[in-house]
Amino acid sequence: MIINFQIGKSIIAPKKLMIAWLQSVLPQLNLTNFTSDWNNGITLAALIDYCSPGLYPDWRSMNPKEGYNENGSDYLDEI
Repeated sequence: MIINFQIGKSIIAPKKLMIAWLQSVLPQLNLTNFTSDWNNGITLAALIDYCSPGLYPDWRSMNPKEGYNENGSDYLDEI
C-alpha cells in the first residue's frame, strides 16, 4: 500500500511518514494528526474508499461535525 514511503528505513519519524502518505492520497482532508482527524469517521471511510474504490463512495457527504456513530458506523460494521 505504501510504495513511496519505507517506514523504518528513514531518519524521519514513522508517524510523520504515515501522515505524509495519507496527505498525498487524501489531500482534500487536510490531515494533520492521528487523533482528532479520525474522530468523525470521515478519514477512515475515505481511506477505505481509496484502498478499495467504491467500497465507501459516500464519505464525501458525511458531516464533519458528527461523530463516528452518526457518520456511518453501521455501514463500516458491515464491511
